[in-house]
Amino acid sequence: MWRKSCNITLNDSKNESVLIGLRKQLDKIHNSSLNTAHSAGNLGFAFDEQLAFSDQVSALSKLAKSQITRLQQIQNSLV
Repeated sequence: MWRKSCNITLNDSKNESVLIGLRKQLDKIHNSSLNTAHSAGNLGFAFDEQLAFSDQVSALSKLAKSQITRLQQIQNSLV
């Protein structure tokens, strides 16, 4: 309610919505006015339709691989 009191509105072009639920539940929702996406971000975290977090898993995997490669490159210096 503080948004209304401060006359703050949401920027519709920047808002994303993801409907999360069982297929049976999602099939009951027939609202064409909803602008939905396959994934949406909130505070730097991406949520996808299946809650698989595939974006985070692949990013973490790439980061881990690069860190392991760096450790292997300096391995002889550490011993």
